[in-house]
Formats: sequence, C-alpha cells, structure tokens
Amino acid sequence: AETDEEAEVETETDEDAGGTDTETDEDAGGTDTETAAAETDEEEEEEEEEEPLKASPDADTTVLFTTTNTMLDQQIPATKLVRVLVGFTNKGDKDFVVESMEGAFRYPQDYSFYIQNFTTFTFNTVVQPNTQASFEYMFTAAEPFAGRPFGLTIALNYKDTDGNPFLDAVFNDTISVVELDEGLDGEM
Repeated sequence: AETDEEAEVETETDEDAGGTDTETDEDAGGTDTETAAAETDEEEEEEEEEEPLKASPDADTTVLFTTTNTMLDQQIPATKLVRVLVGFTNKGDKDFVVESMEGAFRYPQDYSFYIQNFTTFTFNTVVQPNTQASFEYMFTAAEPFAGRPFGLTIALNYKDTDGNPFLDAVFNDTISVVELDEGLDGEM
C-alpha cells in the first residue's frame, strides 16, 4: 500500500513541477523581453561609439606618388617598392600629433573586404598650428595580384591636443597592379 501512495505522491509532484515550469516559462518570457530591450540599448550605445573617424576641418593633406611613372593610368607595379609622400598642413590653432599611416588593397566592389594589408608606419610627430610636415609611406604589391584592379587606401591617423582622434583617407581609389616587362626574354 505504501508503494501505491508513494507513486501517487510522485505523480502529484510531477504535475506540480509541470505547473511550476509553466509559471517559470511565463516569467522567463518577461525576463527575455527585458533582456532583449537591454541588449538593444547596449547595441545602440555601441553603434554611437563606433562612428567612423573623419578628417579634421583644421587639417589639409596632399598626396604624391614619387616612384617614377607609378600612378600613370592608375597603375602600380607588382614587386616594386612604391613610395608615397603625404603633406600635412595644420590650419588650426591647436597642435596635431600625426601618429601613423597605413595602407591596404581592398576588394573594389566591397571596401570592407581586405585583400592585402601593408605595414603601418608610426610617426608620433607634432605639427604645430600654421605649419606643414611631410611623411613618407612605402609599400610593395605582391606579384600574384598583377593584372587585377584593387581599391588602394592610404590612411593617415592623427589626434589633436585634446586627444580627439582623426583619420584622413589621403588616397582612396581603384588602381591596377601591373607586371613590369623587364629583363631578357628567354624564348627567342
């Protein structure tokens, strides 16, 4: 007889547990809504923080490819060193610290896709108000990229004396990597 009663108690316990689980599910539904709202708020805050950096209105930049015939017809030679000279003019009334310059090949149809990153050059140079400075950047395109178009971006990173960061895309255009016809032809 005790065994039958124990079985009934277990059955009632299972039913009670089921009822309790149902209440928990409903409570969890409310909690999920609150959690989702909190996550949405966090995502909005992250989006606000992740604004893309822009160039300062108090700075001007110019770019010059110094390698002979480098940018004739928007072409860069594969496996050859490409030199870029960037001029920076501080038009404001605060110092700027030019921190670094970096470059990359990107997929022309989707600039978020990087093909080849180049070395970041670190400068940490102070440019005082109403003065100019020049910075050299160098890179080499890999040989397998010859014959293809890529988006070439060269970016200058700097900040003002208040610590506000800026980024200026000094060059951002589609170029072609070409293989140079140099040397002797072994097939005669």
